[in-house]
Amino acid sequence: MESKAKGYSPSVWKLEKLLQIASQVVGSRFTFCTWYDSEPIVQIDGTFLYGKYRGTLLIATSQDGDTHVVPFAFAIVEGENKEAWSWFLSNIRQHVVKERQNLCLISDRHGGILFAVADERVQWHPPCAHHVFCIRHLASNLNSEHKDPWLKKTLINMGYELMSNRVEEMLAEVQSHNQRAANWISNIPRHQ
Repeated sequence: MESKAKGYSPSVWKLEKLLQIASQVVGSRFTFCTWYDSEPIVQIDGTFLYGKYRGTLLIATSQDGDTHVVPFAFAIVEGENKEAWSWFLSNIRQHVVKERQNLCLISDRHGGILFAVADERVQWHPPCAHHVFCIRHLASNLNSEHKDPWLKKTLINMGYELMSNRVEEMLAEVQSHNQRAANWISNIPRHQ
């Protein structure tokens, strides 16, 4: 079997073939969506598989010029951890986005993702990419902790707000409503 000759397990060989195909499709027919015409967007997430097949599905998506979500890489791994995310992001860098700089990487705050992004060998740190957190994940985490739909909606609105003075006004409203939640929000780095 060809995969054995290369020293790869069959599943890694299959993933490499998928990445080659994705690279050809992305490279020839697909332009990454850009936010304010500056940074191409790459969104990543993982989800547990249930039922007959176990493991974790890691997926990378972007948007085309018509704002359609386009998945361009996926992998099924044993679990969502720093090794899996480092491997997945390294393969996306090597086979799909290649030397492209100033990508905007959107994710949740999973520890494995944070580790992989911080590892310079994986090449998802500035200037290669700028990592930001998904506002919907943040709002869901806030709601899980505080069980307050108003807080969730306000955080989402803060994430979409372009005027920094308006964000500060919203944060003051949150402080008057729930100081613990305001502290939670304040611990999120503003650039992310």
